[in-house]
Amino acid sequence: MRFNDVTVVIPTINEDESIGRLIKLLTSNHQKMSVIVVDDGSTDKTKLIVTGLGSKNKRVRFYDRKMIGLPKGLTNSMIDGLNLSKTKYVIFMDADFQHPVYLLPKILTQLENGNNMVIAVRAKVYNQILYRHIISSLFSTIGSLILASNQSPTSKDIFSGYFGLERTFAKRKIKINRKRFVGYGYKFLFDLLKSTSLNEVRKAEIPYTFKARRYGSSKATFKHGVALLKSFVT
Repeated sequence: MRFNDVTVVIPTINEDESIGRLIKLLTSNHQKMSVIVVDDGSTDKTKLIVTGLGSKNKRVRFYDRKMIGLPKGLTNSMIDGLNLSKTKYVIFMDADFQHPVYLLPKILTQLENGNNMVIAVRAKVYNQILYRHIISSLFSTIGSLILASNQSPTSKDIFSGYFGLERTFAKRKIKINRKRFVGYGYKFLFDLLKSTSLNEVRKAEIPYTFKARRYGSSKATFKHGVALLKSFVT
């Protein structure tokens, strides 16, 4: 298993409660792994923490999207992180510890086994509010039907935010289909799936338990719901 072939991309906005802990855990367990924190306008100490860690470890990098004046959005942030990466594989994860670090070696193993897409699937979700569960299930069903009608690959978790990709494969699909990615939205994986045909994907899935958030708060807004609807029709 070669962690020098992997970049972990962590999109952030106001994650100073957790980002330092996460980076230290990643770099202590996997010293040759690269980490890129792509920040979308934090007003807390996120930048200070990451740049401090980066001054001690050249494999840790902070990318300030707000300073450059780029359009906001989680999908935009993730695409930027992919483009900044130089390694063969890229793994996306959140900073709030809902995505367990222990899955990283399993994701990398599946990538090294020849898969160009490895999705961590939320097999069980703890303490999810009932109305959110209903809405999520409804949107997942609609999304899965759209993927099937397009003859695109699907997944047991089409809206996962925790997944690994072969970098050149993902960059090629985005370049060809950039207008199908809703930049201000937050369902990058779904946009990638719908932009891909069945015969282009070698996919593996790894189930895990999605636990309650330990740090920070959800960034989902009404605007994100509108973005998802746009993803359905783009």
